[in-house]
Amino acid sequence: MTEDNDGWLNPFFIDEVVPRLDFQGNSVQRPFEFCIRKLSQAHQVYLIEENSTNTKFVAKSFANRHPSRDENFANMKREYDNLLFVRSKGFDKGKLAVVKPLGMNKNALVLIEEYVDGKDLSSIICEAVKMNNYQELYYKLTTLAKFLANLHRKTEMVRRVDFGLFANMMRQRLDFIQSQGLLSEEEKKKFLVQIEKWCGVTQMWENREVVVHGDATPTNFLFNDGSVKAIDLERMRTADKVYDLGMVAGELKHNFMHTCGNKYIAEPFITHFYREYCKEFEDREEAFTELTIRNAFYMAAAELRISKNTWLNWEHRRWLIREAMTCLEALPKKPIGI
Repeated sequence: MTEDNDGWLNPFFIDEVVPRLDFQGNSVQRPFEFCIRKLSQAHQVYLIEENSTNTKFVAKSFANRHPSRDENFANMKREYDNLLFVRSKGFDKGKLAVVKPLGMNKNALVLIEEYVDGKDLSSIICEAVKMNNYQELYYKLTTLAKFLANLHRKTEMVRRVDFGLFANMMRQRLDFIQSQGLLSEEEKKKFLVQIEKWCGVTQMWENREVVVHGDATPTNFLFNDGSVKAIDLERMRTADKVYDLGMVAGELKHNFMHTCGNKYIAEPFITHFYREYCKEFEDREEAFTELTIRNAFYMAAAELRISKNTWLNWEHRRWLIREAMTCLEALPKKPIGI
C-alpha cells in the first residue's frame, strides 16, 4: 500500500469505502495497493488508483481550509449531503447526473467520490479554439443546459428570491476587489449606484427560488459522449435560476477572451446555451427574453468573481471589471418574471 501520511488509507477507508467501489467484476483481496496523485495544484483533490484493477476514485481533502476544524467538517458534510440530495432528485444515473459520494472521514476531513472519466468545459473550449471547430462545444452546452434546466425544474420552491442577499454579495465582492487595488473609490461608487438600481427592479425579487449548483464553472462539469456529471456541490444553495446561467455566460466570455483575445466569439455560444435551456418552457421566446434580461446582473456577478483570481493578468482582471459594469448598465426596460 502507498504510504499514507494523511490518514486516508486507514481502517475506515478499507472497511467503509472499498466495499462500495466498483472493481469491474474483479476480485480484490488485501493487501490493497493504492497509488495517490494530486489532481489540482490549487485544491487538495487527489486521484487514488487501486493498482491491480486500475479502479480509480477521488479524494477531496477539506483539512486546513479554515482555522476552525468544525468549519472544515461542516463544509465537507455539506457537500456530501448536497450530492446525496441532488442524486435523490433523479440525478444518480443516466446522461444527466452528479458524482457519487462513497464516504467521508471525519478525522482526516476527506470526502471520497467516484472517479468520473470525461473532459471539462475548459478543455473543450481550448480544443475548439485550437482546432477552429466549435461543433462539440455546441453539443456540450446543449447537454449542460438540459442538466441545469432539469435541476432547477425539479427543485423549484414556492418561496421567492431574496434579491437583497445577492446585491450584498456584489457589494462584498467590490470591497474585496478594491482591497486588491483593482478598483478605485470612484469606480466602486458607480458600481454601487448600479446595484441600487437593480434593487429597485421589483421583478428581481419575485422569481421562485430553485436549487442552483452554485459554482457553475467550466471545470465542475465533466462530459463523456452525450452525458454530463456535475462535481463540487459545496456551494449549492437556493437562488434565482439565472444565478447558474449567468455564471456559465460569464465564464464563457472570460474563457474566450482569455484564450483567444476576442470576447465576441462567446456571444453565439451564450445565446445557444440560453435557447437550449429555454426549451423547458412553454413559451420559449418569452422565457429567453426574460431570462437573458436577468442574466445581465448575474453575469456581472460572475465577472466580478472571476476578476478576484490573482493568477489572471492584471489587464484581463480590469477588463472583467469593465465588462461587469457594462452588464449592470443593461437595466430591464419592461416587466419580467420567469
